[in-house]
Amino acid sequence: MPHIPGDPSILISRLTYHGLDGLSGELFGRLDSPWGIFLKGNIGLGRFNKGNINNEDWGIERSLSCINNVSGQANGRFTYYTADAGYDLLRGTSHKVGAFIGWPYYGQSSDSTGCVQIANPMYICRRRLTGSLAFSILTGMHFVSV
Repeated sequence: MPHIPGDPSILISRLTYHGLDGLSGELFGRLDSPWGIFLKGNIGLGRFNKGNINNEDWGIERSLSCINNVSGQANGRFTYYTADAGYDLLRGTSHKVGAFIGWPYYGQSSDSTGCVQIANPMYICRRRLTGSLAFSILTGMHFVSV
């Protein structure tokens, strides 16, 4: 989230997503070696075409103390995967216990359409010209960790 330069404790903007219901498909796989080393992972892809984004900004323009608008979400896509490598510490005919290290990823993007101001009547949603002359913003996010 953006902050005022020099003071990370003061928030100036926040995006909140609501109702991004979607459908996805997922694949999973695992490979085991005779030496106890294993690789496993999953990958998923999905889409959503409904939901809302709430965009809140504080102190960005001198004449406005607060901006809070809601836009619809369309053409949403998400992708995720996890890749793990590990070693089976204990192996038996009916069990395996192992340790592993992994790398997950999640990415999401969507188009925001329309704009309704809900906090400050002095603020008019900025419009950007597109093919249909409608308000549209592409939003996206990616998360990677180890």
